[in-house]
Amino acid sequence: MAQNTNCALSIDALLRRNGVRYATVQPGRAQAGVGHGTVGAQRGQVARVLLLADARGYALAVIPKNRQLDLAALEKEFGRRFRLAGADEAERLFPGLPLRALPPICSCGQVDTYLEQSLVQLCDVFLETSDPRMMVRLDGESFRRLFYGAWCGQISHASAEARASAGAHRLGQ
Repeated sequence: MAQNTNCALSIDALLRRNGVRYATVQPGRAQAGVGHGTVGAQRGQVARVLLLADARGYALAVIPKNRQLDLAALEKEFGRRFRLAGADEAERLFPGLPLRALPPICSCGQVDTYLEQSLVQLCDVFLETSDPRMMVRLDGESFRRLFYGAWCGQISHASAEARASAGAHRLGQ
């Protein structure tokens, strides 16, 4: 992989640089105007950022935390055979940022971002930060503005946990 780029803007710095309105909130605490009154009450509102790698370089995938990345969908759409990048690769590209708190868009502009389409329909989206006691809350409009121009499509599917709980519910009917 020839990419040797430092994309290490924190989520906070990235949002400020792009003029995106946001709030920092504590998970599990009651928040006015948020979903069911609790951050993370709907795990689908929490977006996770995954660093992908292939022979051509790196990319970011942004999907709901309660879903699994569909690598086959990305290969079909882009002809790239991605794998999840390791912590060592993330450290080279995003020095000082933990894997759980990668920025959703690379500040260097050389890493593509692929966005799960279900996220753009939400009223509020939460991003994890380097501090596990805090999250960043974006209203839907700000979230869509941040990703303006990014590729958006179906790149995730229900996690095994979600499928199991859905199956258990159907059996109980």
